[in-house]
Amino acid sequence: MSKHYSFPITEEISWISSRNIKVKRLNCKKVTVEVAVKIASIGRYLHELHIADFHIVDIEMTIIISRCPNLKRLVLKEIEKYDGEGCQKLTDTSLIKLAEIYHSLEVLYITSNHISTDVGINKLGVGCPGIRRLYLSDLGQVTDIGMITLIENYPN
Repeated sequence: MSKHYSFPITEEISWISSRNIKVKRLNCKKVTVEVAVKIASIGRYLHELHIADFHIVDIEMTIIISRCPNLKRLVLKEIEKYDGEGCQKLTDTSLIKLAEIYHSLEVLYITSNHISTDVGINKLGVGCPGIRRLYLSDLGQVTDIGMITLIENYPN
């Protein structure tokens, strides 16, 4: 039986961690630095992570990536255009770390990122050969050349 949890509050994630519950899927909204650290603390068993409207930077994202080694599906998106920041604070550093760790990632969804460039996006094609579904939207610094290179290097 699959259990699905949606916890935007740190105390609830702490409660799960203290009981050694093996969470496989987690949905979080408006993730702060404190919540990112808590996600990392329960990340060993996560297979699917959805983060919407988060307020974290590369350091926290790389902690999540490093401590959630079994992810198959990662969704990073903006859901409230007027309020959310989406992935705006993540740079190529986070995308490169994704490519280094998640060789078996199957689904990646990234929206509203105006800092990452062709360098980070192209690392995904090389480092994440298992991706079957890739959704990239509203990437302000990624050029047509970068997307063409990604497609050319993408094995699937």
